Amino acid sequence: MKIMQTELKEIGSEFWLEEQKFQKKDSINYFNIGKDNKFLLSGRTAIYFVLEDILKRRKVKHVYFPSYCCDSMLQPFIDKNIEIEFYEVNYNNGFAYNIDTNKECDVFFAMNYFGFTENNMNEYIKKIKENGAIVIEDITHSLLSDIRNSESADYLVASLRKWFPIVTGGLAVKMNGEYLIKQHYKENKKIVEIKKDAMKLKYEYIKENKEIQKEEFLRKYGMANDILKNDYKRYSIDDISLKILREMDINAIKEQRRKNAKMLYDNLKNTKITFAFKELKDIDCPLFVPILLRQEERENVRKYLIDNSIFCPIHWQRPTLIRNNNILYTSELSLVCDQRYTEKEIEKYIKLMIEYIKEK
Repeated sequence: MKIMQTELKEIGSEFWLEEQKFQKKDSINYFNIGKDNKFLLSGRTAIYFVLEDILKRRKVKHVYFPSYCCDSMLQPFIDKNIEIEFYEVNYNNGFAYNIDTNKECDVFFAMNYFGFTENNMNEYIKKIKENGAIVIEDITHSLLSDIRNSESADYLVASLRKWFPIVTGGLAVKMNGEYLIKQHYKENKKIVEIKKDAMKLKYEYIKENKEIQKEEFLRKYGMANDILKNDYKRYSIDDISLKILREMDINAIKEQRRKNAKMLYDNLKNTKITFAFKELKDIDCPLFVPILLRQEERENVRKYLIDNSIFCPIHWQRPTLIRNNNILYTSELSLVCDQRYTEKEIEKYIKLMIEYIKEK
């Protein structure tokens, strides 16, 4: 059943490429964290880069890693033949961690989720560092929150592509000292050209209402992602993306995301939907607003939204290395709240969700 259409042809899915709506000179300074930082191809490129830096001064045989993650985060450790042991991250009336702070490991991989500061990793990081582990903190989800990282972490990594309309982009930060790796990396031209074409086609489809078949740009996004899986190491960010990062108004982006997320909380809190995080704090800046539904119900809601041109992702599929039952993989649905959309557009898809819930 299709009820209404938003002003845009659709909401969600991949970013498109257009002139910046929020412009502010030198916003690149926002990413000047720590003592040394590098802009790279992707988040997994950043993880691999950090691992190479660590391996220049010590052996790494074992990493202690969160069980709620994606395959791409694990791949650099697999490629370096590093043993991965998981600590449990699950949902139990809120995000819950089961971390053995006495665990002997070479690297502890820490992560906060979805831009919410409800379960901060800082105390875990401090305790595990006392045992001599090097801490890599993935700040992809907390990048725009007021508390984006632990000062106790040794390295920070992030996928910038998750937040912004850029072609490529990952961030690797060394909190103390300079990187031992001095090579100058080049961009992955193959990925850049394919992804740039995809993003321009989507812009023409979404904003200019051109007669473009969706399959055309979806195929190109898929091609770029397929190349990235096998060819992600030792590449820099591309020049177009770096220029976009320099021109963005980070504060305006934060503000719009927070407004959109607040609308979702205010309008859906009295429904049967369970928010993965009980509240949205003023210091939070959500990547998505995650909700939890029974698996079958999640698939039905997602299909209903897709039928109405709203594309809310399941954040991560279960990685092949993780075999335990985890409610987050089977129940989580990510509600879109990003800066591409005004409150008016978010309101329209909220109405769709409420309509659907009432019918059920």
